[in-house]
This record gives sequence, C-alpha cells and structure tokens, in this order.
Amino acid sequence: MDSPERLFVLAYPDAATAEAARDRLLELQRPEHITIRDLAVAENRDGKIKLRQYRNNTAIGFAVGGMWGGLIGLLVFAPFVGLALGAAAGAVGGAQTDTGIDDESMKTLARHLAPGAAALFVLEEGASRDRIVEDLASFGGTLLDDPLK
Repeated sequence: MDSPERLFVLAYPDAATAEAARDRLLELQRPEHITIRDLAVAENRDGKIKLRQYRNNTAIGFAVGGMWGGLIGLLVFAPFVGLALGAAAGAVGGAQTDTGIDDESMKTLARHLAPGAAALFVLEEGASRDRIVEDLASFGGTLLDDPLK
C-alpha cells in the first residue's frame, strides 16, 4: 500500500538559505529514508513572487516528445521532422501541465512572507516530515503548520 503524500513548508529569512536547505534535502533523499515527490522554493521579492521548482515539466515534455516523435518519424522516413514536431508538442504539453505542488497556492503563501524571505515547499511521501525537519534544523527556518488551508 502506498503511503500518503504530505505537504509542508519551511520559511527562511532569505532565498539562499531556502535553496541550501533544498539542496541538502536532495542529498538526503533515499527511498528507505526520505521520499520526495516535489520541491519548490518561493521567494518574495518585494511583492513579486519568484518560484524555483525542482521538477521542470517543460524539459521533461521536450525530451519525451522528442523521443516519441523521432521514433514515429523513423516509421515514415522523416526522423528529424518527427523529432522536431514531437519535441515541440511535448514542450508545450509539459509547460501546460502542473504536477506536484500547486503554483498558485505557493504564490499565495509567499505573498505573506516578509520581503526578501523565502519558503521551501516539500511534498513528501510517507511519514518523514519530522525526520526532514530534524535533518534541516541547522538551516534554521520555521515550520508552517497547515500552510495551504
């Protein structure tokens, strides 16, 4: 049986600290220890919100679309045309797909941060929230309870 996904947010005084915590979390990720489904850093730049997401759906769509387009292009003796069309279609589809943590919810929460502050959004599977918070304690930060409710 799959474990449920849980979202939690750690607020930091600046984006550099949030990104350092994100990088540390990526180093710690192992299925037997921590399973991360999605990560993002949202920074409040004087009211303008900047999102930096771990998963890039546009790039994934580009690669997968290009592969399938190239394979289909081989069947009709135009592999480069198929590759180009498949990659373009995949990139467009990937850009329009929002998986993981909802972008608008992250932006809404980040607007409540002090200017210059940032938040690390973590979508994890299982019951590893306490372990993650403990592992990232050296970065400081504040755990926000029920952040998107």
